[in-house]
Amino acid sequence: MKNIVFYLSFTLFFIPYTFGQTTGELYNLVRSETIEEKEAALAFIEDAINRGDTGTEIVQALEYLSMEGIGRNIIRDSTNGRINNFYGIRQQSAQYLGLIGTEEAYNLLIKILKSEDEPMVIQEAIKSLGDIGFYGNGESMDAIAYAVSYFRYSDLVAFRGIEAFGNIARKNNVYSHPEALNTLSRIAQSYNYIWAIINRAKEELDFWLSQQK
Repeated sequence: MKNIVFYLSFTLFFIPYTFGQTTGELYNLVRSETIEEKEAALAFIEDAINRGDTGTEIVQALEYLSMEGIGRNIIRDSTNGRINNFYGIRQQSAQYLGLIGTEEAYNLLIKILKSEDEPMVIQEAIKSLGDIGFYGNGESMDAIAYAVSYFRYSDLVAFRGIEAFGNIARKNNVYSHPEALNTLSRIAQSYNYIWAIINRAKEELDFWLSQQK
């Protein structure tokens, strides 16, 4: 009996210490200046998500990683310009936010779409918004429409936008959002995209219009 009591006391004493140490380790990895340690932070976050840990600390870490070099903490030198432009890190962060799927993650993805300048990050953020499927007051479709318009010559961004519009519309039974309809119509009538994208936009647009009858 004494052994059981000792074991429980020992375990309860060390659980908070271990959690604090783990959180501190993630904090240091996220704020490191090297891409290798940021990749280690993402591996840490992936493992946490796989365990079902999608708490505030994880989302805050992804917020820092997804905004570094664009919204804040921009490091420049006279020769190379922006030197902490880790767009691969930002892309993976956007992917993980889609897996988390909380309102916090949703709001952060909208923020990314309004501030990001790399198409590969934008397309991942759009896909994540579509996977989450929140409509809210239309902010998700507004943000996607803005990003697709801003990167109007990117086939992949356009494709992700079409698919995300479709996912959000079907999950919320919303087929009359003005910005989304305008974006689908513009892509369907544009010659800036490959035919597969144009035809996919026409298909989605026709479906939306059929739902309004």
